[in-house]
Amino acid sequence: MSVLFVSIDLFSIGGIQRYSRYLLAALLRSPRIDRLAVASLAAPSDGGFDAPVRVDATGGRGALGRLGFAATCWRLAQARRAALLIVDHVNLAPIAWLYRRLTGTPYWLNVYAIEVWGDLSWLRRRALLGAACIVSDCDYTRRVLEEKYPPLAGRIIVVPDCVDVDRFVPDAGKAAAAMPVVLTVSRLAEGRSKGHDAVLRALADLRRAGVDARYVIAGDGADRGRLESLVHELGLGARVRFTGRVDDADLPALYAAADVFALVSAFDGASQGEGVPLVVLEAQACGTPAITGSRDGCAESISDGETGILVDPADGAAIAAALVRLICDAPLRARMGAAARAFAERQFSVRSFETKIDAVAARFAERAAAGVMRPAEVRR
Repeated sequence: MSVLFVSIDLFSIGGIQRYSRYLLAALLRSPRIDRLAVASLAAPSDGGFDAPVRVDATGGRGALGRLGFAATCWRLAQARRAALLIVDHVNLAPIAWLYRRLTGTPYWLNVYAIEVWGDLSWLRRRALLGAACIVSDCDYTRRVLEEKYPPLAGRIIVVPDCVDVDRFVPDAGKAAAAMPVVLTVSRLAEGRSKGHDAVLRALADLRRAGVDARYVIAGDGADRGRLESLVHELGLGARVRFTGRVDDADLPALYAAADVFALVSAFDGASQGEGVPLVVLEAQACGTPAITGSRDGCAESISDGETGILVDPADGAAIAAALVRLICDAPLRARMGAAARAFAERQFSVRSFETKIDAVAARFAERAAAGVMRPAEVRR
């Protein structure tokens, strides 16, 4: 089967981008696909992933650049006689929808959390509904979409993110730190709270109660200045370290050095929330127990009470209680850390991910061989 893979971005460091790279690797290994062309709207840039990715085409900037990218994708699909288009973001789904209208070629669409929870434009909504199948990174998003768009029932397949458990590993020689280290890894984007405020306020309360810990905030972005001001306001000073952007090669060691990972992203059901966060999986693979949210896809990323603790991200007291429980109990951290590593290997390995992606590809390959492929026919 010949396939065109259309990506919004294969190069910038981020959770969706890494998922897309894992997806591309799985497609390249699938025995169902004998020819794979790759197009990325974003071009390679400084500060991206270390490992190179080969693409057949990249896009341009602005509206004209997107139109040119769409035309390039259609030409690629024609030239390679693509039997299937795979699109990794709803914003690019109209490219595949219009191509299907012109040629009848089916497409599968990957969706992620807040990108599809809220209202979609008419064209993106039509493109979502026109997909032969939809691959979601979490079950929460599947439920949201099936409730909003009943025709999608049975057409959404859940394939959670994965983690390279051979690269993200515990530090076997890790020594006990004088003061436990709490870590958050994320972009510091304005208007997209990853829970830094809640963790900072909880740590300030704990410090006043005599419980001390250091907090490492990894990542950069426009919200850094505000967070630095909050650290000063709370009197945490040297207890908090901002690392700035972390090179991809340095991430495993950063996770492994931490005692607790925290990602308590705000949730409102539309513009704030998470699918299955890759950073939580990476932390667990490195043997670090995680505290994360209970209201969205985060709840699917850990085994509550075994590999970490689920909390309501709006409940500051619950966040503080989870932190104090792990900060003050080193044996519990060790047990949860070992369980977290085993959980990541069992549930979120690259091999498991590739098996699930190949199963989706097999459904298309069977229908392509039969010469029949309509939107409602590829079901979970």
